[in-house]
Amino acid sequence: MTELNIEYLPYEDFKKMKPRKVINMIRKKNRILIIPKKLNPKEEAMLIEEAMNAADIEKFKGIEIASIVKEEEKGFWKFLKKFKQDDGITLIGNADAIKEIKSRKNYAVLKVK
Repeated sequence: MTELNIEYLPYEDFKKMKPRKVINMIRKKNRILIIPKKLNPKEEAMLIEEAMNAADIEKFKGIEIASIVKEEEKGFWKFLKKFKQDDGITLIGNADAIKEIKSRKNYAVLKVK
């Protein structure tokens, strides 16, 4: 069985990283990154572009990405408020490891292979 790593990446650290480094983190260690902020469209586009440049049909098929926006302040959103990152959350993962990823109003569904 392939190992899957779930890693929390503070948004401040994400902002300092080049898109290639983020993609390499996902690609090399079969990670799913949890970033406690909804990425803006430009940030998402840069990651998708970098993933397309790094794609290799046999080794790396790309990334899956989903963002959730906070609707109500309860449950998980209360937890995120402790980190002063409470406007949303982004999940990014290796497409080889993710079967399906969907974002809804207040939650995401992430199914792994």
